[in-house]
Amino acid sequence: MAKFIWKGKELKTAGETVRAASKLKNKAEGKKFMEAYRKISEHADENIGYMSGYFDSKSAKRIQRICQVKHPIFGNTIPTAKEAFEMGRKMGRKMGRKMGRKMGRNIELGVN
Repeated sequence: MAKFIWKGKELKTAGETVRAASKLKNKAEGKKFMEAYRKISEHADENIGYMSGYFDSKSAKRIQRICQVKHPIFGNTIPTAKEAFEMGRKMGRKMGRKMGRKMGRNIELGVN
């Protein structure tokens, strides 16, 4: 796997990568950061978009704006905890039904 070097430092973990993204100052710097990250990961946009969801709303929006990415599930919206839970539950049900069809049977998830 290629190394991700940003400002002279190797970013070895997802945490180091998203912390670096959270410190970006503007879109020009965000563009350079994402170009470098995309060279070593085809999932760079999804990764930064997803990890932005672990920040408070203001920081998440800032990271998404500067890096020109969106959350892979929520897009550029910031759901409440309840909304995020419900979206996850719906996705889980949909995936369970899809897997059941592939396996030739109906799978019921134990979630109400």
